[in-house]
Amino acid sequence: LALWVGGTLTTFIFPYLLLPESGRETSQLARVLRKLTVPAPYVVGQALVVVLGVHLLGASFLHPGLVVLTAVLGSLTFLTLIVALNLLLGAAGRLLALVLLVLQLAASGGSYPAELSSPLFQAIHTLIPVTDVVNALRYAMFGAYEGQYGVYMGRMLLAGLLAMRVLPIAQYPEIAPPVVTDSGIEVRPVYRAEDWQGELPDPGEFPYTRGIYPTMYRGRRWTMRQY
Repeated sequence: LALWVGGTLTTFIFPYLLLPESGRETSQLARVLRKLTVPAPYVVGQALVVVLGVHLLGASFLHPGLVVLTAVLGSLTFLTLIVALNLLLGAAGRLLALVLLVLQLAASGGSYPAELSSPLFQAIHTLIPVTDVVNALRYAMFGAYEGQYGVYMGRMLLAGLLAMRVLPIAQYPEIAPPVVTDSGIEVRPVYRAEDWQGELPDPGEFPYTRGIYPTMYRGRRWTMRQY
């Protein structure tokens, strides 16, 4: 569950619903991969920290390599699912990720046996991805569910692959519409030297790209004017 929490927190850190100017002409798949590659190292690091923390608390691992593998793949799967929710539903996707966190906390069987929970949680117990990660970790750490590790990992990865399949066809929100002046002139986010055709004029000269006064703030104090 800590891995899901970490994936959800990335929605508050990284602007999944915004694109820089350079991403406007790229394909949908390129946009999605661009958004996933930045937080991916963070959630992988989070998974390693969780495994190390559990080990330092005194837990022994029957299969240490499988513990690390399960935590890393589970963290990446959760990230993919959460990003898919954000791109499909916008800001509501972040809320749904938090709702799923609460449901999975009760239904995954990680902290409380699912067999003793309500019928609702028992019904969704086998459908949520956290259940597969919990069971896979139980095998990797203690040897439980012998012979079922591949099944749990396969279902978890299938959920991640389905999310990756949905991501390219999701309607990725475009960047904010262009800013236009009252005269109908589009104002770019930034202007560079190559945007100016010809010799760049001095300050105080038309079209005043370097200021409306020759000396600018060296000769007068900065003041704020209201439109």
